[in-house]
Amino acid sequence: QLADTSEKLSGVQADNATLQTEYNSLAEELDGTKAQLTDTNEKLSGVQTEYATLSQEHMSLQLDLDGTMGQLADTSEKLSGVQADNATLQTEYNSLAEELDG
Repeated sequence: QLADTSEKLSGVQADNATLQTEYNSLAEELDGTKAQLTDTNEKLSGVQTEYATLSQEHMSLQLDLDGTMGQLADTSEKLSGVQADNATLQTEYNSLAEELDG
């Protein structure tokens, strides 16, 4: 009976050693996965920061563009007025020139 128990104990010890080896392997794999996760989180954080910065720059540029478009509209309106004044003055000039010649 002692031999039987000794044999069973040897079997349990062998199983225990196998399980311990498997546990150690899984623990190493888990550590590697944790390291990858930490690295990925750091990269994600960097990308999120860059996205926020670029979004702010985009909004700023959009505001600048909107302001410039408003200035362009105002300038176009003024130019149209000046062109109309020029046409009127050109007509008056031509009329006066004809009277002077006539």
